[in-house]
Amino acid sequence: EGIDSANTLDISAETSASFVFIKNTGYTFSSATVLGTALSKALKVMVGTTVISVLDPGECIVLKDDNAGINCTGIHVRTVDLDGGDNASAGHLAVEYLVVD
Repeated sequence: EGIDSANTLDISAETSASFVFIKNTGYTFSSATVLGTALSKALKVMVGTTVISVLDPGECIVLKDDNAGINCTGIHVRTVDLDGGDNASAGHLAVEYLVVD
């Protein structure tokens, strides 16, 4: 779940991943297994405080390192407006992600 009022904590506790997939589903978070209603908001992906991507609904990003050097404890997400601006009332996007070590 990508909340709108703060950066969602680390997407994973994995400290030596080789592949990370993150997707803005375009739907509100309802539960870990059910999507809510459509939500036309973006998903800001950050490493620490550095923005690496702003994903519109349906978009994704892949991070890859054959040497398993991706530390997922520094990767955060947040629901934002489509222009990437923070908005504490944007809603909570459902985030799809996969981490492989």
